[in-house]
Amino acid sequence: MNIISNYSEALRLLKSSGDVTAERTNLQMDPFDKGDITKFPLLRDFHSSWLMYIDGEKHKRLRSFTMDAIKSADIPCPRACFAILTQAIEVGCITDKTICDMANTWHQSYLGLTPKQQGDVLNLSKPLLDFFFFDEVPAEGLTALESDIYTLENWFRNENFALGGLLNNMKEHKLPIGTCLNVIIDSYEPLKISIGSVVFASFKEEITSDAEASVQEILRLSPPFRYINRVTADSQQSKVTVDLYQVNRDNSKFEEADSFCPYRKEKKHMSFGQGKHYCPGSKASVIFLTAIWTFIQNCKKRNEPSSVAADFESDKGFCRYKNIKIEWMK
Repeated sequence: MNIISNYSEALRLLKSSGDVTAERTNLQMDPFDKGDITKFPLLRDFHSSWLMYIDGEKHKRLRSFTMDAIKSADIPCPRACFAILTQAIEVGCITDKTICDMANTWHQSYLGLTPKQQGDVLNLSKPLLDFFFFDEVPAEGLTALESDIYTLENWFRNENFALGGLLNNMKEHKLPIGTCLNVIIDSYEPLKISIGSVVFASFKEEITSDAEASVQEILRLSPPFRYINRVTADSQQSKVTVDLYQVNRDNSKFEEADSFCPYRKEKKHMSFGQGKHYCPGSKASVIFLTAIWTFIQNCKKRNEPSSVAADFESDKGFCRYKNIKIEWMK
């Protein structure tokens, strides 16, 4: 396996249209050695509509419709998230539950889901996610996953989502359930991790005048996903892994690359990817994270913390801050 940690090489690879392809595209030919999904039409179509893992004309078409849905979606005010954060700040401990509650609140509001709908879709899709992400096949075999897709599609067809929310827009654009689920899943875990990074850095770093540049710098230093995987499009289909944590700290691209410097001239990190698989929800995420940064900066203007500590974890391809503890000046 080839691991890339150089910025220019990573940029060339991720923007390439011919040398490499998104890793999961080729799983249609060899899906985890757990059976041939081409024999299961619902499973095949579901897999081939996951936006982040396909290439070609179908990818262009689905991405275009998805971007249209995103552009017309309402970006909610994060007041409810601030209320959750305020309670945690008052006791001086921002736990995983705090961050999860903030992510859930924003996620539900932006997508236009009720808490019950969010729980339902995650529960209904769990067997499929376990198969595609963790190679787990149900005891009943792939036929059971076909039934799960049928149930999920019926649920999606019969549910009413909030007007102005992203899922309602995607439904109006008649996007397939695989694409919708891809957006739901891939927008949740990275957001949760980024909230932790921004909250920790907001308390730790000095007050700055450019909130968005500060958030972009945090994302450069702490990408929510550490790795992006590709396979070469040649007969060998070799696996290539981009280490975003190292790429974003490449000293040949970023001066004093390990330092927090929101005013640096070069700001183009790769935490949202590059090229045709660039994260479609990056703008909404940055708006939300910038609001969190600004909220905490205003808190610090009233009372400066004397110390900030957190556990840092780089596990299973994620980079996250956990159990953030704050002590305030007396």
